[in-house]
Amino acid sequence: TAFEEMKKTEQKNNNNQWAPFQNENEWDLARFLMKNMGQTKIDEFLKLSLV
Repeated sequence: TAFEEMKKTEQKNNNNQWAPFQNENEWDLARFLMKNMGQTKIDEFLKLSLV
């Protein structure tokens, strides 16, 4: 299928499947924030020094 060909090309070229995120953990965090918080709270979270 076209999807399988795209996947092979990504793997061959070492493309990050989670782009623009670094990895699955960052993707999960972004998904959680978008699902559970408003933009103001997300902005506050991203300003924390530990992030």
